[in-house]
Amino acid sequence: MLQNDEPIQVTLLVTDVLEHIGVKYVIGDSLASALHGVARATMDAGIVANIQEEHVTPFVHALKEAFYVDDQMIRDAIQHQMSFNLIHLQTLFKIDIFVAKDRDFDHLQIERRTAYPLSSGSQQSIYIASALPSAGL
Repeated sequence: MLQNDEPIQVTLLVTDVLEHIGVKYVIGDSLASALHGVARATMDAGIVANIQEEHVTPFVHALKEAFYVDDQMIRDAIQHQMSFNLIHLQTLFKIDIFVAKDRDFDHLQIERRTAYPLSSGSQQSIYIASALPSAGL
């Protein structure tokens, strides 16, 4: 079962690896919404990542002890510019990784990402989708 900060902690395990291997990413979905102060019914993490074939082996190697991770599924997702998922073995928290497509939307989403500090006393942060001002209805 997930505790209050476990979604962030589990996601941080993945984002730390992405940063270490040089992959730009942005967190979206319900986790980003919650961090922006808008709660959603589902609790999962969706990450758009500019992951390439050369990143697969170090990515899998770094995560295989803590996550269900399938290198062939990742390679297929990269080849077809689709998504793959990771399942944290201890909590069963799911993280969907969407391979960044070669289109403006994905590039802008990563470019406009916002660093979100994890605590006031920490230098550590994660990158989440920027909150856009709503257009008045």
